[in-house]
Amino acid sequence: MSDTNRKKLLEVNRLSVDFHSNEGRIQAVRDVSFYIRTGEIIGVVGESGSGKTVTTSSMLGWITNAPGIVSGKITYYDEDEQPDVLVNVTSDKSKSNSPGKIISEYDLNKKFKEIRKKDITMIFQEPKRYLHPYWTVEKHFAETIKGKSKEGLYEASKPYLETVGLSIKNIWMLFPHNLSGGMNQRLMISLALSRNPRLLIADEMTTGLDVTTQVKISDMLSKLIADAEDENRAIVLISHDIAFVIKIVNVLMVMYAGDIVEFGPAHLFYDEDQEDNHPYTNALLDVFYGRSKKAIEGDVPSSVNPPAGCPFRERNCKIYDENHEKIGRLCETSRPKKYFPNGDKGHWVRCHKFITKPWSNLVSD
Repeated sequence: MSDTNRKKLLEVNRLSVDFHSNEGRIQAVRDVSFYIRTGEIIGVVGESGSGKTVTTSSMLGWITNAPGIVSGKITYYDEDEQPDVLVNVTSDKSKSNSPGKIISEYDLNKKFKEIRKKDITMIFQEPKRYLHPYWTVEKHFAETIKGKSKEGLYEASKPYLETVGLSIKNIWMLFPHNLSGGMNQRLMISLALSRNPRLLIADEMTTGLDVTTQVKISDMLSKLIADAEDENRAIVLISHDIAFVIKIVNVLMVMYAGDIVEFGPAHLFYDEDQEDNHPYTNALLDVFYGRSKKAIEGDVPSSVNPPAGCPFRERNCKIYDENHEKIGRLCETSRPKKYFPNGDKGHWVRCHKFITKPWSNLVSD
């Protein structure tokens, strides 16, 4: 699918999410903006605590149960690209303890629920937590595909199970505890597909599975991705494993400490020359390409009292060390702005190293 044929599906603008805790206010997501178009398969990568799941949960209106304090704007576009604003909350930065407001209004939750029911589906890790232990496979499909006779439900469910490599006749009357972890994961995927969603979100779907099952699910995803381009569908894969994601997505979003530090076409990350990538992205890719067998030095900074400036500077940031006199003060005091490394409008990076490049490459705060 060419870029001209892609349609807007969902847009997130300046989203921030905080939580209250005994230690103080947790800044889980910090002012992130991105978009999703049909035919795109977006990989969201980053270490645990980077904000991946909180960001996608916000897109689905699930932060209310935490409860989370949300600010920003989330817009969903229907098949005619008509916008439907789901969230539009401006933060009051003059009140440090109130960056937004709790999304709990009945009408807003109802709007999210309708969108989720019709067009957006999420596949969770640890499927046994979300599959009903006392429902057979047949019952799970009966609750998903409504209005069918027994025979009609069987026939309607069969292709979805076959897509994920499950034999309907062997598992139709079984319960989740009768199935392996990999089979339950594939069952979750088939149930999600049976809703025919325009946006499919998969959160750490291969975590805890053996390598053989991971390969099977990866192969299955490759087929779904090919279908997604033909069916005007988009897929979001959330993972800490860049080696798994980078092989099957066409857009990569790298998150660190609640922020998006890089966003762009996946092919830009295949080349071993990564001068125009974020240092954190390069640290992840070093492991993927075998250039480093060590974990990234240091820890993700606290989300309760995040440091001023660039949150990555205190870890293995060679850019910061080598250019301390030139950009050190910025790294210590200022959040990096967004830059187009090579004028490519689809690729931006948050890193002070681009301060030496023309200011025309600047995107925004």
